[in-house]
Amino acid sequence: MTVQIYFQFEGNATPEAVDQLREYGGEFEARVRRVLEEFFLESARRRY
Repeated sequence: MTVQIYFQFEGNATPEAVDQLREYGGEFEARVRRVLEEFFLESARRRY
């Protein structure tokens, strides 16, 4: 499974803002993975 988060900046962004968005992107990716894993596990349970 691949989860990719992209941010597009218009104008100036400080290095701090970029770092915060990278951190947020990593956290968001982890949440998406957890939700999808739970969904697939629940779907597999329903099949049996």
